[in-house]
Amino acid sequence: MLDKLPQRLHPQAKKALHREMNTETREQAEEALSHFVADYEAK
Repeated sequence: MLDKLPQRLHPQAKKALHREMNTETREQAEEALSHFVADYEAK
């Protein structure tokens, strides 16, 4: 997924993905994924 983003966004996106992977519940993971998509989807 990171290879589709500009190099300058990799550190931020990687942190966001790690937040999603390290959540305790599925609901938290889905919320984190929603934030990731909102921040990094094609505009």
